Amino acid sequence: MINYINSWAQGIIVSVIIVAIIEIILPEGTSKKYVKVILGIYIMFSIIYPIVNGITKENINLNTIITGANIEINNDETANILLDTDTYIENTYKENLRTDITKKIEEKGYIVLDLKINIETLNQEMYGQINSIVL
Repeated sequence: MINYINSWAQGIIVSVIIVAIIEIILPEGTSKKYVKVILGIYIMFSIIYPIVNGITKENINLNTIITGANIEINNDETANILLDTDTYIENTYKENLRTDITKKIEEKGYIVLDLKINIETLNQEMYGQINSIVL
């Protein structure tokens, strides 16, 4: 019984060390909170698994649980990253155009009060083309 508790404690310690190392290596970003949830589930599973295994005498397949959660997270996260990246690129492009156009007009001696730029975002062949400029 003492050996069983000893090995259980060692398993918990190893899982906590692994999680700590992964959290240190993990870059900041939107995916960090999802990874932390998965790591928390991993620690909780390593604590509870010996108890559940002792009661039910059945093995629980952790790989199927993690794979299902991982696929769900990857699909949601990929869609969010793509939307955020596209929006960031479009806004940066518009801001650079706005700055450049304002600078060139002011060099001619005019004052720019407001400048609105509309670019093509729907048609992939013409993506980024300027549709209209309103001064």
